[in-house]
Amino acid sequence: MPDRFNVKLGALLRRPVVDSDGIRVGLVEDVWLENDGDIWLVVGGNFVQELLAKLHIRPDIELLVPRDAVEKVSDEIQLKWSKFQLESTCEECWNKEKERLVRASANPDHYTGLHLISHGLWGFEPPEPL
Repeated sequence: MPDRFNVKLGALLRRPVVDSDGIRVGLVEDVWLENDGDIWLVVGGNFVQELLAKLHIRPDIELLVPRDAVEKVSDEIQLKWSKFQLESTCEECWNKEKERLVRASANPDHYTGLHLISHGLWGFEPPEPL
């Protein structure tokens, strides 16, 4: 979300996300705030997609949306990118993040970020071991 947006992070939860073509991407399931101030939206699928994932019919895949990808925040969150661009960027970012976590794992006291608003809980979460 560009700095010009003034939105409470909790107000973003369950808000619909659409891509640059107006195609629905999913709903905001979580908001991540990193130590350096970066904000990421965790976007999951719709009800049917989530149900299929719970039944193990399809994988449960969430997309990470960086702040720079957000065009506009209103009743829905409009992205600057298409869903295809977002999925491609997420895969690239995930590979970079895995490399960073491997480097950071040499220092066990290092936290990668502050994880906010996950199912109503607030607190620090250490990186998952690879």
